[in-house]
Amino acid sequence: MKKVSKRFLAVLLVGVMMLCLTACGVDMDKVKGNWTLSTVGGKDLASFAEASGVAEVLVYTNYTITDSEIKKDSINADGSHATSTFTLKKRSNGVEGYQGDTLAVSLIFDENANTLTMKIGESESTAVAYVFVKGTKNLDEEYQNAFYGSGSDDEYYEE
Repeated sequence: MKKVSKRFLAVLLVGVMMLCLTACGVDMDKVKGNWTLSTVGGKDLASFAEASGVAEVLVYTNYTITDSEIKKDSINADGSHATSTFTLKKRSNGVEGYQGDTLAVSLIFDENANTLTMKIGESESTAVAYVFVKGTKNLDEEYQNAFYGSGSDDEYYEE
């Protein structure tokens, strides 16, 4: 009888542990979709770009997250796109993107703020936080507006 109750208890414990593990983890339905860079180091993108000496459009970054991958899109100074695709691994507090076996991007999900945060730096104390919000920017349109104007016909030219 003791043997049977020990086995039953062991099986029950394993079942409870499996339920606990499945409850952990980020809700991918909330993480999937389009995300765009909102702030860097606590500064809005215009302030960060000005402090860095670059056009604001050149710091814009979009991420698209699916069940299996993370796609990154940003724009270069010549207007071409800088794109990368990473294999997604779900973590308890966010997602990670890998190129082969190498970790390329780690995004932490804050459910209360509905943001993804990536920290870049040598240590936690010196890391700069890149915060992403839901949505996407049209990088081609933003580039066009930044370097060539809005293209509206409202401009007046005198001959």
